[in-house]
Amino acid sequence: MESKSGRNTRASRVATSSTLLDMVTRFYEGIFTGSAEEQVPTILSEAARVFEADIATWFLVTEDRTQLRLVDVYNDLGDPETRPPARPYDLNWDAQSEEDVHGLTAWTAVSGEPLHVPSIHSLTKVHGKSHAGRWDEWLYPKGIQDPASGFLCMYAVPLFQPTGGPPRERVVGVLKMERRRMKKDRRRNRFTRSDLESFNVIARIMGFAYFHSERQMSLTLADIGHNLIRPIGDAAFSLETVLGNTEPAIGEHSRLQIKTACNMLRALSRMLAVAKESYNKPLERENVDVVQDVAAQTGPISASTGRKIDIRQTGPMDQVVLTKRSHAALINVVINLLQNATQNSPRSSEVIVNVTRKGTGLSLSIENQGSPIPTDTIERARSSADPNQRFRGLPRSFQLASRNGWDLDYSIRDRVNRFTLRLPLHP
Repeated sequence: MESKSGRNTRASRVATSSTLLDMVTRFYEGIFTGSAEEQVPTILSEAARVFEADIATWFLVTEDRTQLRLVDVYNDLGDPETRPPARPYDLNWDAQSEEDVHGLTAWTAVSGEPLHVPSIHSLTKVHGKSHAGRWDEWLYPKGIQDPASGFLCMYAVPLFQPTGGPPRERVVGVLKMERRRMKKDRRRNRFTRSDLESFNVIARIMGFAYFHSERQMSLTLADIGHNLIRPIGDAAFSLETVLGNTEPAIGEHSRLQIKTACNMLRALSRMLAVAKESYNKPLERENVDVVQDVAAQTGPISASTGRKIDIRQTGPMDQVVLTKRSHAALINVVINLLQNATQNSPRSSEVIVNVTRKGTGLSLSIENQGSPIPTDTIERARSSADPNQRFRGLPRSFQLASRNGWDLDYSIRDRVNRFTLRLPLHP
């Protein structure tokens, strides 16, 4: 059983970890500049540090709401370069129990309830789950029951958008943390109630931030104020509960819990300030030289893959006017399509990028030789369902194009695959 001093020490780390709260706030701010997803690995590693977890993972529900896909993972023992593909979980929103879905992570999403697995006995005997896939072998290379580095405990929390309705309408993802069994290590202790409460609030903030990202910042200030009520209310309720249960005097552990809740409230207040500033003024725009942007991305990709990438320009090139967020999205799409072209074509072949002025718009096509991409793969990519690791950048490319009002099409002729992105010179 964990000592009072152990609880206080752990709560103190959570309460005073302004770094993690700063990262979560920057993630929210990144929604307005298109850089939010780039911060996910850093947030996971910092969350692992604060909550003394050895593994932290973040999953998101696909746009068609049929699957749960891995966004990123922190693994203290794993080499990211050797990470195997993690297959998405199929989501059965009509499931009545764990037996109706594959995996506890999927059950966390469809049930809409946090799941705490406090021990290896609970995992294997109570939940009865098998862990023998390549993904689990990478997470636990010596086996999930290894006494030195196997599974110790896990906590998974659903990420909600701040609206009413059942989980099938509200859940947007799952945030999960795990601890390994370490000999003579303090991490043999289970997650404390303070850990779980703090992690719940972090997950609430992340779900709220992702909700704004998916809505493309189309909410009004009234909507923002309304949607902030729930997460702030959760933190306030935590404060009221602590104060109501600590008469006649507030102990040290309780004061630390209050400090944690106050930190959460301050983070939410900063988010509201960012939201007000962003909605009260037009989004900043900039002139973008698309040819120069493409050239800047082809260099590193060509150097890392040893492939020749040829850029061809047709007609006079006017600069495109984009918001900073749309500019970041354009670079992301270009990188994804270039990586797809270099990875799925013969090494001796050339990748060609055509930039063409057409009337009041610009056409950017990326061509590579190779086998045609199956039609069902393209359709699944359009719906943001992750088809497989071979074409993993396509769903994100279609998603970003759709959000920004651009057309992204795929065609093949004479064994030449072509993705064409069309965007207006002026919004």
